[in-house]
Amino acid sequence: MEILEHGINLLKDLGMNATVLLGEYIKGNILAQSGQIEMACETLEKALTMMEETGMMYWPDRAREVLVRLEE
Repeated sequence: MEILEHGINLLKDLGMNATVLLGEYIKGNILAQSGQIEMACETLEKALTMMEETGMMYWPDRAREVLVRLEE
């Protein structure tokens, strides 16, 4: 997880915001798969909010699908 977070920070520094959001989405999925449900939900909700604010179309739906599965 540390390497992924480092990569996300590098993308932020480079101003690659759309890719940062995908990194956060991936991070949320990894957290969910490792059983860290609360942290996964927080990460995915944060990513979802940012995705909606930037007008992304495809990825917010994917993030919502994961959140629904986690809340079941």
